[in-house]
Amino acid sequence: MEISKSSYSDIPLLGISGEVDHLTASQLEGEIQEALDTGGPNLLLDLTNCPYLDSGGLGVILSTVRRQRGSGWLGVINPNANLVRLFQIVGLGGEMGFRIFTDLSDVSGFLSPS
Repeated sequence: MEISKSSYSDIPLLGISGEVDHLTASQLEGEIQEALDTGGPNLLLDLTNCPYLDSGGLGVILSTVRRQRGSGWLGVINPNANLVRLFQIVGLGGEMGFRIFTDLSDVSGFLSPS
């Protein structure tokens, strides 16, 4: 797994390339924590190039959403159908602190509703 760092509208954006599993979940958790510590309460994860999350990766996402509850949110960009299904199964679909975006234009529309 590789993680690229950038931002979108002053929100930290981490691009995840490769699978997130028990071996790489701690790396993702560290990068998320660093991004939240330096970039504010909201975070975007671009999952366009992330084909798979195991329970370790899912645990990182769940703990991030819980930690941000009431103060910010976690948004994922372009997760594949299997990841969307996984997020729904664990109840993230109805979580206020979790958002699924199809692309950056969806993020832009969310941040500046017309």
